[in-house]
Amino acid sequence: MPANKGVRKLFSLKSAMACSTICVLVSLAVGGPKASAGMALALFSVSINIVVLAKITAFLADLEHSDRPIWPTLFLVAALFVKLPLFVFFVFLVYRMGGTALSGFGTGILLVYCALVGWSLVKGDN
Repeated sequence: MPANKGVRKLFSLKSAMACSTICVLVSLAVGGPKASAGMALALFSVSINIVVLAKITAFLADLEHSDRPIWPTLFLVAALFVKLPLFVFFVFLVYRMGGTALSGFGTGILLVYCALVGWSLVKGDN
């Protein structure tokens, strides 16, 4: 069953940005500044991972059919190798912050991946 327009708008970029802002503010109100920082770091790092993975996937899908310049290709490969150490750096940073930062970080990761599942289900209806 295809998703209606309201559900499709729920998983747009604007609503994702608004939801992220609201979640960071709610985590600030509930868990304090450490939880808010953990949530923001999770949203940032996991979003970078997802964007880089999507770009690499699109690049590999179109590899045979286009002549690409070397610099965007090198940038994508560099981003592929940088995204995991960047995520690990954020994990260590949040771990050193301690307190509610770990809870905020875990909740931020959960939020991004739940939104990704919803987006993929809505996108699959096309």
